[in-house]
Amino acid sequence: MPVTKLTASRIMGSIPQTNTINAMVFTGAGVKTQNVPSGAQLVLIQPASGQDVFVSIGTSPTAAVPAGDITNGSASMQDPAMIALMGAAEISIATATAGVVTLSFYA
Repeated sequence: MPVTKLTASRIMGSIPQTNTINAMVFTGAGVKTQNVPSGAQLVLIQPASGQDVFVSIGTSPTAAVPAGDITNGSASMQDPAMIALMGAAEISIATATAGVVTLSFYA
């Protein structure tokens, strides 16, 4: 299915619904990986209310919920909203709790 092209919306600050929305169901703590659809340039990541997610993007990324300080620049992003994919092949999402995370992809 082609990824929806993100264009200026008629309502300030809103974005259109895309035709490429995937969902990850976490039954507890865990890490899952999603391939980036062809042509996708942006992803909107929306976790369940109260669910913290940690995200890494790239080629074979592995997100992780930190268990301590990470001061070398390798930590995963916490609760990002819209991410520019910059050619990333995969998205890795980690969480410490159960919930559903949706990924809405835009060109």
